[in-house]
Parts: sequence; C-alpha cells; structure tokens
Amino acid sequence: ESLQEIDGDYDIVVNCTGLGSRELVNDQQLYPVRGQTITVRAPWVKHSFGCYNTKEKTMTYIHPRVEDVLLGGTGEIGDWSEQINPVISKGIMERCCRYFPGLSTAPVVKEKVGLRPGRRTVRLEVDDAITKYSTVIHNYGHGGQGVTFFRGCTLEVVKLAEDCLMKKGYFTWLQ
Repeated sequence: ESLQEIDGDYDIVVNCTGLGSRELVNDQQLYPVRGQTITVRAPWVKHSFGCYNTKEKTMTYIHPRVEDVLLGGTGEIGDWSEQINPVISKGIMERCCRYFPGLSTAPVVKEKVGLRPGRRTVRLEVDDAITKYSTVIHNYGHGGQGVTFFRGCTLEVVKLAEDCLMKKGYFTWLQ
C-alpha cells in the first residue's frame, strides 16, 4: 500500500514497482507502453532478429528461447488495454514470416499482452524524502527496454545502495 508501512524495517528499499509507482509514490510521469507478443514452437530458429520499420512504424523481433520462440511486437504508448488484439497478432505473424517464412507453420503456444512502465526518463535515484528511516532507491520507467537496461541499472542500484550504507556507518572497516 505504501512505503511508509515498511519504513524502518529495512535500511534500504529498492522500488522496482513499475507502473505501480504511479500510486505508490504518486509518479504521474509514468505511462503504459503496451506490448503484444506471440510465442511459437519453432526449434529450428537459432538466432535472434529485430528491426524497426520507419515507414510502417512497426517493430519486429524474433527471439529463440530454451523451449520456444518469442515473436513481437508492439510498443503502444498510453494504451492500457490488456486484451489480445487479433489484428495486431495477425500483423506480428505477417511481419515475422516476412523475415523467417518457416514460422508460418510454427504452432502458436500462446499470445500475451503486457504493460511496460514508460517514462520520459528512467527513474534511477535515491529518495530520502519519502520515508523517515529507510532510504528508498527508485529503479523504474524502462518502458520496453527493461531487458536491455537491467544489467547497467542493477549495477547502478548496487553502487547507490553501497554509498547509502557507507553514509549510515556500515562498512566502516572499508574506509
């Protein structure tokens, strides 16, 4: 419900609540980036592929995983719908088959819609004003780039947490 409920229970709280931060910390800069994907069984696909068609303003990606292949996608800014749109699914399949024609015979395992937390700039910062005793580090707003940015953002969160703990007197033996 609120960060104040756990204030003091932890020295550091890392807020990775995504779109939930609209309510949790009243961040009205957050907006949904709707993503729709299709998962197929296509064990012959061994390499990832991705492109953005500037003329059509569409993104297409094909990512093989251990058990299946992920086909996408969309990035609809401001769209809160979590319903599968068959027209969009058809477009995803057509675009992916344009690049990998063999996908036309791949059985569909599932279709999925997810709302990604978009923001003009990623919020990755320390916020000492929101709680009295705990330090909050915000890390959200990556939109559809979470998988791309996670490693660098994680390293930055660790650095910020270490700095905060040093200021609180932890790790004095390191100083």
